[in-house]
Amino acid sequence: MASTSTTGGTGEGKDNGGGGKDESGYFLDECETNSRTYLESQEIILSESVKFLVNTALSKVVKKGSESSSVPLSHPQSPTPPLITVTPDSKI
Repeated sequence: MASTSTTGGTGEGKDNGGGGKDESGYFLDECETNSRTYLESQEIILSESVKFLVNTALSKVVKKGSESSSVPLSHPQSPTPPLITVTPDSKI
């Protein structure tokens, strides 16, 4: 017959460090913070890239248009370019 030894006590092996959240709670909070930071930084990079591409395309169109003819464009230009929003659900 095997004997089982117990130290009786505090259950230190099962302690998660005390306090409110267990390790998985802190891990999830950290993941959420990191993913939010990643998404925000990617959104900034994408919007800057989109601005660059739009400006490049517009400069080519304007340059081509002024070389080919002096006829004004048929549609009015807005004072500000359209706002392009990139969200996490956007497919690129």
